[in-house]
Amino acid sequence: MTGKAKGYGGDVDVTVKVKGNKIVSVEAKGDKETTGVGSKAIDELPKKIVDADSTNVDNVSGATVTSKAIKEAVDQALKGKK
Repeated sequence: MTGKAKGYGGDVDVTVKVKGNKIVSVEAKGDKETTGVGSKAIDELPKKIVDADSTNVDNVSGATVTSKAIKEAVDQALKGKK
């Protein structure tokens, strides 16, 4: 399942894999997000979402816009599953 949301520098795309009702994988891409800031959210937040099996996780400090975009895109992808 895929989702997309507007990040700080451009669109953030996610691919979400679910097994049963559990999130097992989240991949995020945002080529236009700020290196070292937004890219940190792209690297760290997907694991937090998988570990929590939810988008109800803390944003990555300094990368609030990108973090919110990732969570919004994941929610969008999950809604497409229902």
